[in-house]
Amino acid sequence: MPVTIDTLSPSLYALQSWVLLVYYSAKHAFYSLSKTKQMRDGIMDTSVLKLTQIKLSSSANATVAESEYKALDNKINMTSDNREYYIAAFQDPTNPFGFERNRVFSQNSNNDEVNEWRGAHPNVIGSFVGKTVPAEIVTRKVPPYQIGERTLTTYTCVVLKSESIESVFRANGHDLSLANPVDDVITVNAETGEVVDAAEAI
Repeated sequence: MPVTIDTLSPSLYALQSWVLLVYYSAKHAFYSLSKTKQMRDGIMDTSVLKLTQIKLSSSANATVAESEYKALDNKINMTSDNREYYIAAFQDPTNPFGFERNRVFSQNSNNDEVNEWRGAHPNVIGSFVGKTVPAEIVTRKVPPYQIGERTLTTYTCVVLKSESIESVFRANGHDLSLANPVDDVITVNAETGEVVDAAEAI
């Protein structure tokens, strides 16, 4: 005689119901956790990276000017609109053989159109070289872009504590909210990861 719900004893029926309840509760919890992880727009609280160096661009097209920044040997790079910038290199502190990831830091224009540092001042950041800072190396799928002759659809960058992942990617020319249209390809500097059109001098 086949076993059906009608032929199960009350205790077995209760056990079956409990197992199903646990299964679907766990499935829902896993789905919610996965969705939350996918949607997070900031770094994990425990994430840290080692700031290995701050440096100037090695690009032959980069403009170099004299400066008061001892950590950069009294030099600084200049963008085409006369903003100072430099490159910071980060690495996983638990893996000394891991790749360094570069991130460009530059001045911003204030309301009076005067260029100024709003954080990441070279004189301050120089004292943090060799130390760990709250940051994370983040990789996301993005609309297609070009480095040389290669067309890529993923991008990796360094995101700092309290920064929005989406905002950092957008500042580097990669809008995470967009679909991936194959006819919308941008060009990125292979050294710095910057969009060429957005920072011609970098």
